Amino acid sequence: MEQRHRDLLRRNRVYLKDNITMVDLIDQCAELLSSDMEDEIMAKSTNREQVVCFLKKLETRGQDAFDRFLVALGEDDKFIHVKKHLEEQLGGEDCVDGMRRMTINDKGARRRDPSPDWWVTDLTRTQRQAMISERAMTFVAREVADILEVGKIMRFSEAKIRQFQSSSPIVSTQISTMFSAWRSQMGAQATVSKFVTLMRDAGVNKEHVRKVITREYPGDEAMA
Repeated sequence: MEQRHRDLLRRNRVYLKDNITMVDLIDQCAELLSSDMEDEIMAKSTNREQVVCFLKKLETRGQDAFDRFLVALGEDDKFIHVKKHLEEQLGGEDCVDGMRRMTINDKGARRRDPSPDWWVTDLTRTQRQAMISERAMTFVAREVADILEVGKIMRFSEAKIRQFQSSSPIVSTQISTMFSAWRSQMGAQATVSKFVTLMRDAGVNKEHVRKVITREYPGDEAMA
């Protein structure tokens, strides 16, 4: 995250603590946080403590974390005013749909849209909240090389991961079995957004995930 965005969030910490409720925002921020981070945030006893913890985590989530935070705020009517409040303080930048247009201060100054790392931000809200299908998970499984890494991120014990490994001599089948177990365990929380975020954290090839998800969930809006 750029230093000026860190400074902006710190200046507005009291405002954010008073105007954000993490229980309402946490799902929209799924692409920004690991599962462990989400649990740590929501384990805090008060909303104000949850917001402070979230802001600290947000600073560590990459160069475009602030932009993605604005996108998340814009997805819930309750937080539109918070998004606008932050945008108004950016100074000298245009904010379109939560994604910042950078001003290039060189000869013939031009504007360009940033190209943030794709994971969930290009999906529509309906797509993100849909339950991940067995078919989509099977296609993604073909690209996963390290079942141990993904299994840990999905919070399976080493013993359980070994059980998946012994279920078939074919790695992609082992991983598909693990994905199915995760889906059953998560129930309604096994959303496209949550699954894609886990794949990001596991280092799975993002273009493969993108192709699978956009093919399986064409939605009602064109993909970027």
